[in-house]
Amino acid sequence: MARYENRDLDAPSFWEISLDANALTIQLGRCGHVGLTSTKRFESADEARDEYDRLVAQKCRNGYRLVTLNEPIRIARNPILEEAIRAAPVDHLPKRAYAAWLTEQGDPRGEWIALELADDRDPTARARTTARLAEHRARYESQLLGAAFEYRRVIDVTCRHGFLLDLRISYGLSSAPGPAIEDLLAEVLALPVAFAVQRLALGGTGRADPADGRYAAALAVIERIRPPLIALHLGDVNERDRDDVPHGFLGDLDRVYPSLAELQALTIRMGTVRFGVPRLASLRRLELGDGWTSAMLAEIASARCDRLDTLVLDAEERDPADLDALRTAAIPSLRELRIHAPDDTLRVVELLADSPLAAGLERLHLAHGVLDDEAVDSLIRALGRFSRPKVVNLDGQRGLSRNGYRRLGTLPYVIFERSRVAGSETD
Repeated sequence: MARYENRDLDAPSFWEISLDANALTIQLGRCGHVGLTSTKRFESADEARDEYDRLVAQKCRNGYRLVTLNEPIRIARNPILEEAIRAAPVDHLPKRAYAAWLTEQGDPRGEWIALELADDRDPTARARTTARLAEHRARYESQLLGAAFEYRRVIDVTCRHGFLLDLRISYGLSSAPGPAIEDLLAEVLALPVAFAVQRLALGGTGRADPADGRYAAALAVIERIRPPLIALHLGDVNERDRDDVPHGFLGDLDRVYPSLAELQALTIRMGTVRFGVPRLASLRRLELGDGWTSAMLAEIASARCDRLDTLVLDAEERDPADLDALRTAAIPSLRELRIHAPDDTLRVVELLADSPLAAGLERLHLAHGVLDDEAVDSLIRALGRFSRPKVVNLDGQRGLSRNGYRRLGTLPYVIFERSRVAGSETD
């Protein structure tokens, strides 16, 4: 039974309602009292549902708010339709079939999916659908989202078309203690609405790092449950906590690769991982934020990632020698390389010009690096050894004058803010 309360009244009151087939039962009275109970039957279950929705909406307009939902909901599973949705997440046809099947089973997720997929071009119909979705969330959200609802102070989710697609779990430094991050992950991934989770981010754990890695236990959960992830972010710590979270070992990815067959984007921040020999056939983008090591880069240089298109490295305050592994990197599919704030832009470009990567790179981003005017001619010669550069971003070079930017601007593929060659700056 759903319970609503209005404590803004002179006499705080409650109102409870439950739906059983074609019968509505209502109990109401003052908070702290038993109240009065009545039951009304209708000609059909649809008529009873419409009246339920009308009364709930009316009470909400009158200032009543959902306090708790005690009535159990029916959860049905259909492995065949669920696998069809996992296999084709952008196809609405299996979702509509799943919604119809769930509705037949009395599972409220059926209505949720159907409402989310409704193509309401008429403004009146769209407003009605929006109101029904709000009422559905008020009635069922806490049960359908389970731990994701109970621990929403540390869990962020994005749902679309009735499915949980994006999941982020992170304890801030000021967060109250709670269940271990791996326990929350396992509980959420086991939810019926979470069988098609596509993007997962893990941040602060609220605990000291264990010897086998900050996310070792969470990676074991991924290995066991095998969610169809297309994006994984390790080290997604809140910006305000970044300076206070120590960098450490995050975990061993080598054992998890068979469970990440569909992964397209991988981000590692705030620590290190052991890649082993990366075997991610679908990986297209890899980002290594603060904390990566030359050993990690060496493992990536020998990766078996045939579709890796973009590599992003945070090189701020890093020894240029840490990038030396790129000299022998053989990643034929790599088209875009982003190295943020390199301490020696010329050295990086010369290193890449001598590497197998120079044959395939089309987009090279070296913004906010260190480059002076004396190095410009050598840089232009090194860039000439690249086979097919389309974009080279050299914006914000520390030490480069306006005249240096003018000389770089003679190359059609070099980009930077044009204001750097104008204005009243002295050369």
